[in-house]
Amino acid sequence: MPKLMHTGDIHLGMQFKDYPDIVRDKLIHARFVALDHLVDVANQEHCDFFIVAGDLFDHYKPAIKDLQKAAEILNRFEGSGCLILPGNHDHLSDIADSLWEKFRKLCGPRVYILAKAEPVIWNVDDWTAIFYPAPCTKKLSKQNALGWMENHAKNPSEALHIGIAHGSLAGLSYDNQGTYFPMTEAELKGAGMDLWLLGHAHRRYPKKFEPGHRIFYSGTPEPDGLDCPDNGNAWLIRIDNSVKKTVHAQPVTTNCYRFIDVEVKIRNLRDLNDGFNQLDDGKLQDTVVRINIVGHLNSDEMIELNSVIDSMAKRSLHLKIDKSRLSMTLSPDQIDKEFTRHSLPNKILHRLATNSSDGEALQLAYELICAERDS
Repeated sequence: MPKLMHTGDIHLGMQFKDYPDIVRDKLIHARFVALDHLVDVANQEHCDFFIVAGDLFDHYKPAIKDLQKAAEILNRFEGSGCLILPGNHDHLSDIADSLWEKFRKLCGPRVYILAKAEPVIWNVDDWTAIFYPAPCTKKLSKQNALGWMENHAKNPSEALHIGIAHGSLAGLSYDNQGTYFPMTEAELKGAGMDLWLLGHAHRRYPKKFEPGHRIFYSGTPEPDGLDCPDNGNAWLIRIDNSVKKTVHAQPVTTNCYRFIDVEVKIRNLRDLNDGFNQLDDGKLQDTVVRINIVGHLNSDEMIELNSVIDSMAKRSLHLKIDKSRLSMTLSPDQIDKEFTRHSLPNKILHRLATNSSDGEALQLAYELICAERDS
């Protein structure tokens, strides 16, 4: 029963420039750790193939040390072959001594770069796999790279026909401008493949495997930002040749770190602390957290806020706070300090402070009055 590990979007060499150096170094290193872990699992499971469906590297000019480290890891794979597809970030290039030329020289005989749009036939024991790669030749394209495959896999054969592509899938992965090598499910199914292994979406697809499913996104093995809330993932896939090439798949969880982006509505600092405590599942030291604070605090709590944030930051890998929707609750004393007693603004704000239950009307009126005063 053929078995393979499907991964992609590892983005080795991603720089994480918006983070402090100590956090940045951990996030950079974690991507190599995730790849190393996947090779270990693939070897333990006696996988025949290790497939990288694009974006092994974050760009097509990675540092030589990153190429060397990646080659060392992939050379440890013990199966028949490690097949790597150039994605849109690490796309093929015409420049002399390009990424893939350099990388090929560092890799052992089991590592194969899918740099050509042509079938790759691989014989393993008593069965044969034919891989149909769609390598990217640039970062953006409104056309996918599947066109050459038409009719190639439609001839009946005992061989396994496996398509490997990198790009967006309509209705599944975000591609608002249609520039990430867009594909459709009908197009994939019409190509006659027994199995599709895709890269580009950083979330695993399907979320849960169901029998009969033959199109897979591995997701990224190591989350890379606040828009990537899933755990790191890959697929371990088995194909039963004896029963109509039946596909069996199970997810593999791989990540060192995770990202959480939450909104916390508050009326006081205790609400903020409670909201943060709800996130604490014992893994916050390995978590980048962004809290979007929505609500109001009085002046004393506003002064105390920074110390509360500092305390929370010590419990996480890295903490970001968005205070753009946080405002200060106005007390009667503050109103009197800012606006002459019995003046129209003073009367309006006092009345709202007395009658408004949520503070939003008071805050809006205060902002409008200040804007008029300062104009």
